[in-house]
Amino acid sequence: MTGLGFKVSEEVTVASELLTPHYTFSRYPGRSGLRYTAGRGRRCVDSAKTIISWVRSVAGGAKS
Repeated sequence: MTGLGFKVSEEVTVASELLTPHYTFSRYPGRSGLRYTAGRGRRCVDSAKTIISWVRSVAGGAKS
């Protein structure tokens, strides 16, 4: 994203790194899945909210 002129905070970078394995496992069936707990699910949702908030900020406050 920095190559496109966007400044990505450490918080957004960490959030995206946390979610990467979850995307990978859901995108490529046949791989061993992850066991989800309430805590892991909460961290995923919080990370997604962090990323969504950042995207909205660089998109001019767009809402879904």
